[in-house]
Amino acid sequence: MKKTLIVSGLLMMCLTGWAQKGEVDHFLERYQAFVVMVEAEKTITDEDYTLFSTKYDQLTTEYHETYKAMMTDEQLSKYTELRTRYQKKVVDRTASKVGEKIDSVGQKVIKGVKKTGSKVSGFLKGIFSKK
Repeated sequence: MKKTLIVSGLLMMCLTGWAQKGEVDHFLERYQAFVVMVEAEKTITDEDYTLFSTKYDQLTTEYHETYKAMMTDEQLSKYTELRTRYQKKVVDRTASKVGEKIDSVGQKVIKGVKKTGSKVSGFLKGIFSKK
């Protein structure tokens, strides 16, 4: 009777561990599908970014609350790789947006400097002209 109880307990622990491993693997598959979808986008619009960010936050919360404690070193490595791939894609989008804004501001500065230069040039010509 005692043996049966011990064997049953060990069997339940093994099955629980196996089920948890399956849950973590399923989570990683969902996370990978999300990252692949984000990486497939050539450009990420503001609307897309909002949707992706919401999904990323949801998956991150799910990871911390449910799966982090269950993960093996290999699974943790896979999660970190996927998270980094997502962040890299988002950083590329953010960097291109910042680059566009810098170009826009730069063009406005150049235009302003040219106008100011023309005004100063005209002013100086007006002062030093002999008429």
